[in-house]
Amino acid sequence: TPVTPKSRGTTSTLSCFRGTGYVGRASMDTLAMSSVAAAAAAAAVVLSAVVVASRLWRRRHLHDPQCTVRVAALYIYPVKSCRPICVSDATASGEGFRHDRRFVVVNGTGDMLTLRQAPLLTMVQPSIARSSQPDADADCLYLEAPGLPRLQISLAPSTAAGGGGAEQEVLVWRTSAAACGCGAEADEWFRRLLGRADVRLLRLVSGRGRRPVDDPKWGHCAREDDGSVAFHDFSPFLVTTVESLHALNRRFDGHERPTREAGATALSGDEPSPSWAPSPCGCQSGAVAPANGVGAGAGDRGFRPCHASNIAKACSCDARHGEHCACGPYTMARFRPNIVVQGAAAAFDEDRWMHLAVMRDRGEHAAASLRVMRRCHRCLATTVNPLIGARDGNQPLSKLRSFRREPNKAFGFGVAPLFGINAATERTGLIRVGDRITVTRKGPSLTGLLGSLWREALSL
Repeated sequence: TPVTPKSRGTTSTLSCFRGTGYVGRASMDTLAMSSVAAAAAAAAVVLSAVVVASRLWRRRHLHDPQCTVRVAALYIYPVKSCRPICVSDATASGEGFRHDRRFVVVNGTGDMLTLRQAPLLTMVQPSIARSSQPDADADCLYLEAPGLPRLQISLAPSTAAGGGGAEQEVLVWRTSAAACGCGAEADEWFRRLLGRADVRLLRLVSGRGRRPVDDPKWGHCAREDDGSVAFHDFSPFLVTTVESLHALNRRFDGHERPTREAGATALSGDEPSPSWAPSPCGCQSGAVAPANGVGAGAGDRGFRPCHASNIAKACSCDARHGEHCACGPYTMARFRPNIVVQGAAAAFDEDRWMHLAVMRDRGEHAAASLRVMRRCHRCLATTVNPLIGARDGNQPLSKLRSFRREPNKAFGFGVAPLFGINAATERTGLIRVGDRITVTRKGPSLTGLLGSLWREALSL
């Protein structure tokens, strides 16, 4: 039968209708392929953007894998949590600076007391000098605090081997060190200071320190050949930069600033400071040692009393400010470093430091060298005002938490922010204020980029 136009159209329509299932399946397959292609294109765009951003960030933050900084100040802390002695030079050994954190205050159960539990410890000003006894030929540790007589403790090696009674283990976080007592007079002195009847002053037994590599949490940051430490939290050295302190201080608005920071009144010249107040360089004002004090021999040169005139200017403000520095609300005393450096490429550039070589004059060989172990997490000790021996709020810890937290809250530290770096000795040698340090830096990675972006987002 001949097909009329009408029937021809009907047949065509029926054919299209009968093939609808096939056409639908083909459309779905095409749509799926299009979705995959779109997702792949989006992923490529995102990856390209990340690569470009990473390269731009590298170009901005990594001008040179090496940089040069200067030593602005050196500190030792003979008694853990007490004030430091500011020194003009000190020898970096495997155990840290000589006499650094060799004494610790403990409670009745033998647990160490720090600024977290006993903020009044920061009122104790130590000094090291020759004994005032004419027949003694050994250095002595002198401790001073408001309202208490001067306490003298011999540093003769013989007293470090059980002379103060039976040895006992002192747990410092996760590892222990052997310690012995310093005598009833020292115990009574600290009991009067803290108003507690159960405290004692202990000292490290020579050769019985703690090995950082044995720390179950941070041991992976140490090496088997690292020296033992005394009552340090982890590493023998804490290094901070002036640039990072300035960056922190700039984040405080006027209403957030405290009334005065430690030593600021004395430094500004408004009124005389009490005899026990810290001088601009962090040590006690005036003569902190007897007339026959340190400085007689080469072995004592790291422990001379240090005054403002002997300290390299740590910032561009007036030199009399000191304390690295008083041009902001908080000083470096809050962070208790051993080595303060100036001249970093940027604030918190120390996050990427791997190795520090201390160069002397124009020499090509390092006089001493340090290896960076990890960045330092900060705690409530930073909220203790070192001038009054008490907490004066939650700053600067709270401000640090707003922009210096690790994004993954690693190792259970939660909101503990970062400030400064922990370091170990690689090459023993003398470090002096003003020394040039060649810093080897690691290049920023994609993880570093994401971490930086995260910290910047937190600061908004």
